[in-house]
Amino acid sequence: MRAFTVVTSKVAPMDRPNVDTDAIIPKQYLKSIRRTGFGPFLFDDWRYLDAGTLEIDPAARRPNPAFVLNDAKHAGAQILVARDNFGCGSSREHAVWALDDYGFRAVIAPSFADIFFSNCFKNGVLPVVLQAAEVQAIFEMVEADANAQVTIDLPAQQVRLADGRSFAFEINPHHKHNAAAGRCDQGLRGEAARRGAVAVQLRPDPEASRMSNKNILILPGDYIGTEIMAEAVKVLEVLKAEGEAIEWSFGHLGGAAYDAEGHPYPPSTQQAARAADAILMGAVGGPKYDSLPRAVRPEQGILGIRKDLGLFANLRPALAYEELAAASSFKPEVIAGLDILILRELTGDIYFGQPRGRRTNADGAEEGYDTMHYSVPEIERIGHVAFQAARKRGKRLCSVDKENVLETSRLWREVMIRVGQDYPDVALSHMYVDNAAMQLVKNPKQFD
Repeated sequence: MRAFTVVTSKVAPMDRPNVDTDAIIPKQYLKSIRRTGFGPFLFDDWRYLDAGTLEIDPAARRPNPAFVLNDAKHAGAQILVARDNFGCGSSREHAVWALDDYGFRAVIAPSFADIFFSNCFKNGVLPVVLQAAEVQAIFEMVEADANAQVTIDLPAQQVRLADGRSFAFEINPHHKHNAAAGRCDQGLRGEAARRGAVAVQLRPDPEASRMSNKNILILPGDYIGTEIMAEAVKVLEVLKAEGEAIEWSFGHLGGAAYDAEGHPYPPSTQQAARAADAILMGAVGGPKYDSLPRAVRPEQGILGIRKDLGLFANLRPALAYEELAAASSFKPEVIAGLDILILRELTGDIYFGQPRGRRTNADGAEEGYDTMHYSVPEIERIGHVAFQAARKRGKRLCSVDKENVLETSRLWREVMIRVGQDYPDVALSHMYVDNAAMQLVKNPKQFD
């Protein structure tokens, strides 16, 4: 990996916010785990007028003359300047590989997606955060003179413009040392999820640095949950040793809580959960608890904490790495490169609907009954989360329901269509749940 000290270069202006990793390097090019060879496919969907694959020679394709990388004025630029939230979307390191292989040494933007930011330091591209007004000044300079040079001075932590202006930027000392030495930054692998940490913020809030440690409540759960949480704590210990301002404590949930306090979500855990900044939770349940009354079974602890804290949105990413595709029960060509995000609503509908119970019906037969219901605000809030997530990915959202049978699903679809009007850049589609289950098996890569 090349050392980064001082780089002076022309600038390529990418005047778009929320540039996601699928735009930086589309999915069809992720079949290699080598770090080279991705440069010709950088920003592929914008760079060419025709569709491409690995089998098509980029030299034979039709370039888009309106795209910045095809403009001769910006040829040879080693610095990319971009807008907010650059590198959002999925966590593919290939995005940074493509930037590096093309020849970019650094990206300047007002903000970066966390995982992309971390991947830059692991792969030799320097992400520099400047204020929005400072980034705007660079855009205006390039607009006035495409040959104007910008210097990024890592030792001085400055960005210097050709007209003499300079802008300071912050960088974590660990990152700075490794970048200057040309070392792959492996020491902070877990930082991508650590919002607000000094190691992640290039411009830390002075007030934030004076705040107390963040408190994490660890709920190991039962059986394998305790084993997984024991390993997770080792990661927390490393992060804390590296300077992360975190503390943690332990509590009971599920079967362990029933054993200790007679309830799967006891008052002590409720109090600790409400006071915590974050909760790290293991799996609950096991054969030992199968004969317990329903009200105190371990899974009631999960339902209880969801309802108590309003944890209504469950984000479930599904990734299939190319090198592991053959290990799946699916055909490799069906799932290789799979990258989808499933959002599930957690606190409404039949899980929490009342009344519910068992009774004897008019014919004298025993029956069970549950109540399924959704309110408009419940649907709206999960809808907004889904559309906002789609904006950071491929801008496609499939809403799954049973609108042809259920009144709750008819309301769901109506509300999703209405919420979708606030996100005209996201393509909304609908699918019945039974068909969606089949399509996830038959052609999962149709979804984003």
